Amino acid sequence: MNYLLYLIILIMFYKIYRNLKLYKLKNLIYSLIFIVLIVLIVLNPKNSIDAALRGIDIWFFTVLPSLLPFFIISEITIKLGIVNFIGNLLSPLMKPLFNVPGEGAFVFAMSVTSGYPVGAKLISKLRMENKISQIEAQRLASFASTSGPLFIIGAVAIGMFHNESLGFLLALSHYMGAITVGLIFRFFKYESIISDSKKNYKKDLKHSYKYLLKDKDIGSIMSNAVNDAMNTILIIGGFIIFYSVVIESLNSFNIIPHILNLLKYMDIYIEENIVKGFLFGMIEITNGAKILSESSNNNSLFVFVLLSIIIGWSGLSIHSQALSFFQKLILIINYICYQN
Repeated sequence: MNYLLYLIILIMFYKIYRNLKLYKLKNLIYSLIFIVLIVLIVLNPKNSIDAALRGIDIWFFTVLPSLLPFFIISEITIKLGIVNFIGNLLSPLMKPLFNVPGEGAFVFAMSVTSGYPVGAKLISKLRMENKISQIEAQRLASFASTSGPLFIIGAVAIGMFHNESLGFLLALSHYMGAITVGLIFRFFKYESIISDSKKNYKKDLKHSYKYLLKDKDIGSIMSNAVNDAMNTILIIGGFIIFYSVVIESLNSFNIIPHILNLLKYMDIYIEENIVKGFLFGMIEITNGAKILSESSNNNSLFVFVLLSIIIGWSGLSIHSQALSFFQKLILIINYICYQN
């Protein structure tokens, strides 16, 4: 039955491909992927519903209570001018190290504190308000989108692996890796630092301090912050549910046994849960870490390395969440340019 389904899908792919030109190949691939997902969901409705329910459970009981307060607080601090003041204050530190404005220190601190995808959300917010340039946003995105210690130490190390020391090791390597990437990417389009270096530090600091002390409508700021935070958390929940269904759909293809057979053919013997955890972790980080923790060799260095990789990679689910913020930013900027 499965082989018949594969054959039908291949024939469908070939028929569609013959009617399209090469420059449309990208859109073709996207279309075919989602067609396959629809077919798999229709063929396995119970498994898809169960996967969606697991995604809802993760989002509602873990993600929402842990991220929503940070989203609300970050929105309020930006509107009050706190971020702008901290940015100008720390500019002499962030410029030489990472070639980004001082606001990058706040973004990195919030990302480290609260985890994915707070960093991406704040970068898009700062860019939307024209507090950082496009190049500075690109540099900042290279290192200020990290996992949080609550997830690495609490959820993964203690909750899944029952090993507190592992959490500190993973967190240290994760944040040191992010800082290293930031130091490397400071040279990305390096010539732009020339125009940025002419900023008057004392003048900007004084101006931001005056704005910080200025009277503001705190009620309106809090209301807008809650509204924006709820919209963001709903987007995140949608992606978590979607990728939970994607993982279940891939599982119905029996991909893992095929990979294991291929590895055995090459005289490589790896436990099923390790292969499954790493593959699914590249799609959705929480599911992958959980599966890795259930392997019989969950205290081996090999498993720890794979776990560190998927935490650093963050998964397609987190990438999609970050892209949703950046894509919204691109659409707004294009609209403004069109109006002008």
